[in-house]
Amino acid sequence: MKVFALMSPRPVEVQRDDSLDDAILLMDRLDLRHLPVVDSSGLVGVISDSDLLDATGWLPRRERKLTSPGTVGDFMRSPPICVEHDFRLEHALGLMVERRMSSLPVMDGASLVGMLTEVNILRGYVAACQAGRIGLEDDSPVHEHMRPVRVTLPHDASCEDAVEAMRAHGLRRLPVVSGGELVGTLSDRDIRGYRGQERLGRMPVCEMMHSDPETAEPDGGLSRAAFAMGMRGISSLPVVSRTRLVGILSLVDVMISSALILMKYE
Repeated sequence: MKVFALMSPRPVEVQRDDSLDDAILLMDRLDLRHLPVVDSSGLVGVISDSDLLDATGWLPRRERKLTSPGTVGDFMRSPPICVEHDFRLEHALGLMVERRMSSLPVMDGASLVGMLTEVNILRGYVAACQAGRIGLEDDSPVHEHMRPVRVTLPHDASCEDAVEAMRAHGLRRLPVVSGGELVGTLSDRDIRGYRGQERLGRMPVCEMMHSDPETAEPDGGLSRAAFAMGMRGISSLPVVSRTRLVGILSLVDVMISSALILMKYE
């Protein structure tokens, strides 16, 4: 399978001289997590929502101590690691896993023609399952792919507690628990939204969280979980048995499993 079969064509770009707030607004408006950065010479870098959160201190512009923390070019990842549109999927997968990258710009010579993301691979796997191209034996149960829960938030934790936990563990979404039961999830974007409304940092997590989050069952099929994550752009899915949190399904793990299965049925 070639990269062009899964990539998102004609990606939205941001200029290296654009402000961080311009990039944040663009990501929020279009529900994107990565933007290729260009200037007059072509592609010069990639910036992610995580890069922007770190650069702005998770604060909206009016709350920052510095009026202008810089431009996109100051915080982008450069030089960009790219793949050609006719590269095989296993080559792109190897780069994403080895470099811990969640997206790759796709080139046709010197021209940027697409972006390949973890979500693209999940959607390709789901589409193949729905079309009957994937055997039932490769729609394995979630418990074979989930990991133990490393970090949770108590329902009465504060926004600042959540930010500290996400930063310390490099996570974008955390399950919220009470008495060992899952009561919600909280994402980095949820936090940024409340910060943008100038809500207090000591606000308890239970007032910000999604109280009816998408979950997976241990014996449920991988394709169903991949569909939920791919369609909604969810970076991790709590695995729940009844109401007990028993594991976490990460986007990276589902992406790797999905890509390997797609290559098997090529």
